[in-house]
This record gives sequence, C-alpha cells and structure tokens, in this order.
Amino acid sequence: MKREFLTGELGLTKEITDKIMASYGESVNRLKKENEALNEKVSSFENEKNNTAELNEKVLTLSAENEKLLSDFENLSKELSDSKLSGAISSALSSAGARNLKACEALLEKGEITLEDGEVKGLSEQIERIKKDCSYLFYEPNLSSGMRHASIPKNEDGFTHFARAGAKLN
Repeated sequence: MKREFLTGELGLTKEITDKIMASYGESVNRLKKENEALNEKVSSFENEKNNTAELNEKVLTLSAENEKLLSDFENLSKELSDSKLSGAISSALSSAGARNLKACEALLEKGEITLEDGEVKGLSEQIERIKKDCSYLFYEPNLSSGMRHASIPKNEDGFTHFARAGAKLN
C-alpha cells in the first residue's frame, strides 16, 4: 500500500493515512515474523528428514553387519564343535590302541557320532565294531605301544619293564 493512493485517490487526511500506514506496517511485520518462523520450522523439518534418512541408512548398514557377524559366529561355532569332535575321536582311538588313526577314522561313520554336552555319543560302539572286524588296526591288549613301530610286552602288574625301571629311578 502506498500513501499517495490513500491521500490522492481516496482523499484521506494525513492523520488518517498515518494511522492506516502504522496499522498496515504492524500487520506486515507480524506476517513477516510468522513467515520467518514457518521457514525455520520447514528448515528444521528438512534437517530432521535428512537426519532420519541418514539414521535409516546406518540402521540398514548395522543390520547387514549384524547378520554377517551372526553368520560368522555360527560358522566358528560349527568349526569349534567339529574340532572338538575330531579331537575326541582321535583321543578315543588312541586310547583304544589304534595303530593308525587315519585308517581307523576312515572306517568310522562320522554322521552317527555326536558331541552333546561334552560327551561323545555313538563312538565307542563303532570302535568296538572296527576292533572286531579289523583287529589288525589295533595293538593287542596285553602289549604296550611305547613306540609306534614296536610293541613291548607288559609284566603281570600291567607295567612294561622300561616303565618299572623309570619309576625306580625317580
């Protein structure tokens, strides 16, 4: 709004024109402040929108990393379990007097052997079966396998001559 319009075309006095212009100025200033506040809210909303998009991206990235870690954990758990089972099998075969661990392991049906709560299930039956079917793969019960290439007879008390001599030296 212009003063010339109010005084010239409408024929208003200077005093009335000043009051109208003051009221108009107040309205304009109030509307400018409201507009600035709205612009700030829009800007803030756009920033939040961008932050939300960034956070969603981070969540997706972290979810993918979490899935990979879970997969790696499962794989490592399986490898550890397999390693424990393999060690238990080797130990059991050695304790049973196996001459050749690899040959004896090849005869085992590993799908039927499980490791549950630190206990091997299904192995002792298979070892007994292999001992029965392939006795040549195991040392004789009354012989000690002090060395891989030779068996040494045990005395009545179950110790070899060398073990008794070593015990006396100590």
